[in-house]
Amino acid sequence: QFTLAVIIALQSPAVYLVIRASRNEQASRAAVIGALITFGPRFFTFGLIISLTIGLLSLSSFGLILAVYLAIRVTLVAPAIVLVGLCVSGGMRGCWQLVQGRWLRTFVVVFIVTVFAGMLMFAAASLPAVGDQALITLIAVSIAQGLSAPLVTLVESLMFEEYRQSAEKSLP
Repeated sequence: QFTLAVIIALQSPAVYLVIRASRNEQASRAAVIGALITFGPRFFTFGLIISLTIGLLSLSSFGLILAVYLAIRVTLVAPAIVLVGLCVSGGMRGCWQLVQGRWLRTFVVVFIVTVFAGMLMFAAASLPAVGDQALITLIAVSIAQGLSAPLVTLVESLMFEEYRQSAEKSLP
């Protein structure tokens, strides 16, 4: 769980860059380092909370179903942290409210994107990794990961923005 939390923390600059790129904004190296310093601890904390919770829940069949439910309810925390600057608890509360009434739609979209990303990774990792092919496999896996990670981040960010705008419109 700790390793997963570290990996999630290291994704913070990538989330930041994808969001900036989706808005046609450029980012400097200093901004990327700043994103890691600013958002990394929040992503780490969120990663630790969610990995421990889902890990414990996954010990039973009912817990596994509950873990999927909870994971979808907080799947938009990363964009909430980067776009709005929320703390972990604020991001989790905000995402919980945004996904309210949209759980199935969020699940379907996240499922489709995750399956697509998984297929890319599986196809790349399935290349024979022997002899001279090992370098080709490494390159293929790197390309697949380089395509899938920003895709997942972009989809989550767009959903977050859409849900947030919809919620603001429904306020009196």
